[in-house]
Amino acid sequence: MEYWKAKPHAQQKYNILSKYLAACGKFARKYRNFAYIDTHGGSGLIEVEEKRKKKTPLFTTSNRQMEGSPLIAAHAIQAWAEGKEFPCYIIEIHPGRYVTLQESTAAFPWVHTHQGDCNVLLPQILEGIPQWAFILCFIDPDGLVCRDLGSQHPVLEFTWETMQQIASRKKVEILLNFPVGGIIRVAKHCQKYPEKPASWAMASHLTTYFGCDDWWGLRGKRQFLDLYLHRLRSLGFPFLGAYYVCRGNLALYYLIYSTRYINRKGEPLGAKIMRNVMQIEWKKVHPRWADEAALANVEYPIEEFVLDDERRFVSRYPLNWEEIARAVKEAAGWRCQECGHPQDPKNQYVLIVHHQDGNPANNELSNLVALCQRCLFHRHEQQMPADRLQQIPLFL
Repeated sequence: MEYWKAKPHAQQKYNILSKYLAACGKFARKYRNFAYIDTHGGSGLIEVEEKRKKKTPLFTTSNRQMEGSPLIAAHAIQAWAEGKEFPCYIIEIHPGRYVTLQESTAAFPWVHTHQGDCNVLLPQILEGIPQWAFILCFIDPDGLVCRDLGSQHPVLEFTWETMQQIASRKKVEILLNFPVGGIIRVAKHCQKYPEKPASWAMASHLTTYFGCDDWWGLRGKRQFLDLYLHRLRSLGFPFLGAYYVCRGNLALYYLIYSTRYINRKGEPLGAKIMRNVMQIEWKKVHPRWADEAALANVEYPIEEFVLDDERRFVSRYPLNWEEIARAVKEAAGWRCQECGHPQDPKNQYVLIVHHQDGNPANNELSNLVALCQRCLFHRHEQQMPADRLQQIPLFL
């Protein structure tokens, strides 16, 4: 049997998922309209690598089995379904893990497993769910690209087009593993080796993931998160949240929650519940950061609550940023305003709208300029002191 192997930090996202599903039980029993979708179900049962004890050899690891997201959902529904079935649709692309997934969920008739690419299967599953149903979609990819499939062509774990399919439903919520650590590494590779074909492919993967090329020029985990939250707002999700998961100083991912659901009283009840669930887990895992936020009287607004080690809680991108960026590019005749080269993605010339003062909140036309990625990099190279050039993360 092939198990998906996880690090101990995975327990945080499973705790959040489990507590939120427990809260969903009250409403599911009342309205009888709940459906759960897991786009990357893994093996159902997973192996968690425990922390190495001091006296054990350096390369010796011990593993313990625990329930992954499919079994967490299956048991949650079993606890509040009162004998009636609520469908769980679990997708897994890896053949070996899928076999283990089938075996581990065989005792739950309301769990329906599917093998294949979630970007292909998910739209089909959504078509089979009634429009009146409330859907919770858990999206937990390993990274940007599926590995160990033996395929000659890369298979993307999750695309923006698939997110648009999810957002086409009125009663839907998502809980998404946003792999910010991997995104930063890929973007840095593109910056370091801009002329290599591998960098072109990686850049294409990021553009497909975000659904736009506005990630060019961003740096730091929070800027990437802000962009993705802005993109979700453009799909009609007014309530957003994010929970940061790290290993020491290493950024791993944000667990993003997004919903547009408002109850009959006009309250975003799901967002309030998730904010409370994330805050409880955050305080348990990061008591120091939580205490600092409490002492500073930091509030987590229901429209966008972000729990991380930074102290910014409002996105600096305007809601109509895509329209602003397109207008700037059209005014420039779709040519770089530095070198005059026209936009030509096939030859690696992509126009980026650059804030000249570095502040995404300042969107005066005098502050915006359309540049190709090469001119953008050279501009920052000229403006940045030599000892800081190595810190520029994302300018091609």
